Amino acid sequence: MNAVGFLQIHDPHIACSREISSLFSDSFLDKEKLSEICNYLESGVSIVRYISNLYDEGGELIGPNVIYTDGIWIWPSYYSFYLKKYPQILIPDDLQFHIGLNAGKLLSISKSEKTYIEYLTSKMLGIRLPDSYAPSNDITNIIIERGDTITCY
Repeated sequence: MNAVGFLQIHDPHIACSREISSLFSDSFLDKEKLSEICNYLESGVSIVRYISNLYDEGGELIGPNVIYTDGIWIWPSYYSFYLKKYPQILIPDDLQFHIGLNAGKLLSISKSEKTYIEYLTSKMLGIRLPDSYAPSNDITNIIIERGDTITCY
């Protein structure tokens, strides 16, 4: 699983979180490419929803606090907000390539994949699962196939 866009300002408890200033680059994406990426991110499958809204450092409403996925990547709802606000944020090449292959497709994942991603996300969020927890056979098979690590971008 690949995690991208998590920021210290909103998610300091997540190991993947970075300072926004560390994401700036000298180059800007063209508006069309940036729009395609943001549309893709905003059409992700919701896997975690908090009962709160997010605001940027200036008090501007970002929107609901949600974590999305497409089955391969996970990202917070605020990622596209910051990409639009700061178009010089570096977007990983791997993500750009992935979106290029999948843009315009309806994002959907199976129930087993969603449970697998929720399991990995709980690890990323530092949620301790009960000692008695054992993944179902479906999840175990996906873990064997894809692994249970998260690569942070």
